[in-house]
Amino acid sequence: MTLYARGDLTCIAVSTDSGGCGQSHCRPVVKGAPAKIWELNCPQCERYLSGADKPEVLEFSYKRDKHGHLITNSQGHAIQDGIKRVRPHDPHWSNDINDLPKTGGEIAAQIKEEERRADEEEERSKRAEDLRTFSALINIPGADPRKLAKNLGIDLTALGLDEDTPRPRRPRRPKEPAS
Repeated sequence: MTLYARGDLTCIAVSTDSGGCGQSHCRPVVKGAPAKIWELNCPQCERYLSGADKPEVLEFSYKRDKHGHLITNSQGHAIQDGIKRVRPHDPHWSNDINDLPKTGGEIAAQIKEEERRADEEEERSKRAEDLRTFSALINIPGADPRKLAKNLGIDLTALGLDEDTPRPRRPRRPKEPAS
């Protein structure tokens, strides 16, 4: 079984007392830079890091909201989502290259990217709402589209709507005489 290291690990040594080989294993260097993927190929150290010789333990999982915060009940206790038996292993290693644990910097970058996408989506929604409001208001007789756009913060030139020719207006109905 091959194990893959998290991106910020550079070296590891597992003593013979713990079940390892006792030698240090270091991330390979390619053209002066540390290799992006570090594959550990030492059966003794792999057994220790993967927890193969350790007894299984219970792992509890708890419900979380979209921001990762624990959801609690009325007494303030976290709501349990599940229990499973797992082998205790070193969390910095994975036997699947696609499940590598993320470093702090990678997690921060992921959170920042999600926030940026959420902000962009919010901006698009606001712009769409402004355009719906603008299109509804522009049909009011006597409405000035330039003033409406300015008040809503809409750039008419970007939409190709800001022309110098005045917009044709519907003729008003004559007032009916009061009876």
